[in-house]
Amino acid sequence: MTDARAGVPLVVKAGWGAGELGMTAAEFFVQVYLLKLYTEGVGLEPGAAGLALALAVAWDAAADPLVGALSDRTRTGWGKRRPYFILGAPALALTFVLLFAPPALASQVGKAAFLLSSYLLFNTAMAVVTVPHTALGGELSDDPGERTALFGWRFLFINLGL
Repeated sequence: MTDARAGVPLVVKAGWGAGELGMTAAEFFVQVYLLKLYTEGVGLEPGAAGLALALAVAWDAAADPLVGALSDRTRTGWGKRRPYFILGAPALALTFVLLFAPPALASQVGKAAFLLSSYLLFNTAMAVVTVPHTALGGELSDDPGERTALFGWRFLFINLGL
């Protein structure tokens, strides 16, 4: 924690908030373009694509609290949150590329399986990065004003990511 009288340095606020830029941009592209890519570009039937996406989103709903509980209990020299988003960021980037670079598959089952597996991996990596990163914001200061400023920086970069 930071001494509330000293405040969180501006570079820390901006740096922590800037982490949202890439995460939000990746999530935006997934939400806007993924279904279109797989139904129109890959040729996956809409029902199969919808089922794969729904299963992956259901996993995401379960993964977020699991990652949160795990990061709450983690103890390292880097702190309890930083190892997750530092080590998870490369996995997030890799799974994003994988998700948008499907192989040429002939069968509907193969196409749906690739979408499901790659989106499960992406959502897992997203949880590993975003949940501890967001939780860290509340731990950088005990001061409510400082926390408000921190989350203001976060929302600035969320908007830039969009």
